[in-house]
Amino acid sequence: MPLEVFAVRKINWQPKADNIEAILRGMNLLPKSVLFIDDNPVERAAVKAAFPDIRVLGPNPYLWRRILLWAPETQVAAITTESAARTEMVQKQVERETQRKKLSREDFLASLEVTARLGEIASTVDGRFARALELINKTNQFNTTGKRWTQQEFAAFFREGGRCFVLDVADRFTAYGIVGVLLVAGNQIAQFVMSCRVVGMDVEIAAVAGVLQAMTARGAREIHASLVHTSANLLCRDLWERCGFLPAGAEQYQRIADPPLAAPAHIAFRLDPAPQPALSAAE
Repeated sequence: MPLEVFAVRKINWQPKADNIEAILRGMNLLPKSVLFIDDNPVERAAVKAAFPDIRVLGPNPYLWRRILLWAPETQVAAITTESAARTEMVQKQVERETQRKKLSREDFLASLEVTARLGEIASTVDGRFARALELINKTNQFNTTGKRWTQQEFAAFFREGGRCFVLDVADRFTAYGIVGVLLVAGNQIAQFVMSCRVVGMDVEIAAVAGVLQAMTARGAREIHASLVHTSANLLCRDLWERCGFLPAGAEQYQRIADPPLAAPAHIAFRLDPAPQPALSAAE
């Protein structure tokens, strides 16, 4: 494998556990989402001791290829455009985060030239649905409820009037594609998930601003949002308060529609018109 196919490279004399810690922190990854491969039992033991949730593979290198090809964790129903471009996106994320260290937060955000577009999916036959389903079922850290969905559950959700919004983001480094999904049921934002690739750019605020605009266009005046604490979703615990919501009981927040929430000034934001639903046979 050529060196260029690796998204992040750490080649030094530091302990491997230290390098892994730096990669996890820089990429916003959880240890349980990582596989460590090494033929040295001492290295495997050291990494496992530092990160008990990390998965390790060894000692027989002749089995690695078979395990990686056939393990349940590596099987997917489909490969979306965003997944196919993941290595390039992570490489650009590293480049972006390197730039962050050289500038103030305000100057850094202004330099990104961020564009964000919020669109709505009306059914499971929409071409963007596969990515939405993938994202909502693999996102742990920025996931306001932790709920996983089946395609059948989504079909029922659409039949009952649920709305699914998808967030598409780009900056001067790369086009990230669809990185966020927001589900709305009536006057409730039932769930919001977002890829860690765009954490720290404030695009989540633009997404919520767009959803609030779409909801108020249909008459919503008091809007509610759910937040269920999980062991992994620390990244989004303050989301609703940052968007002007107030606590309203267990796992609930609310805000009134006026004044409207504004997208951050450094983001060129667009809300696409709501589509006409094209329902599948199941819907």
